[in-house]
Amino acid sequence: MNMVSQLAVEAPPSVSINGLTKRFGALTALDDVSMEIRPGAFHALLGENGAGKSTLVKCLMGTYRADAGQVLIDGREARVASPRDAQRLGLGMVYQHFTLVPSMSVAENLVQGEPGLGAVIDWPARRERLTAFMADMPFRLELDRQVSTLSAGEKQKLELLKQLHLGR
Repeated sequence: MNMVSQLAVEAPPSVSINGLTKRFGALTALDDVSMEIRPGAFHALLGENGAGKSTLVKCLMGTYRADAGQVLIDGREARVASPRDAQRLGLGMVYQHFTLVPSMSVAENLVQGEPGLGAVIDWPARRERLTAFMADMPFRLELDRQVSTLSAGEKQKLELLKQLHLGR
């Protein structure tokens, strides 16, 4: 199969995980795990602590590298070596623990992680794009609010908005 280095994200991708194995020294965290993730469907990973749920997600998102197995994105083998690779392939993850910077605003948290973000940001232009983005979302947050003032539910919404924003 052809190796996929980058896919244009037009629709959510289908994801196939085939025979994923991950070891940490003598500990086998994942042993020949396979699953299908279909676009437009809800999926849940359930299991006891230590069952490998987080390890599987971290392998899929490029935080860890699996020792064996493959990931297929829309039927093509994909090498996901970093979270940036996962983002380029149309994959995003909202983790249990927030990845927000509390001392920054909602707008600043949305912008961080954008591909090609330079050292200087044209904030008037960026705010215009963020305002247009928020207008299309099912829920909104004030762009100037400092993240430390948000409730837990609002922080979860911001995490979701971040993934949606980065997927555009």
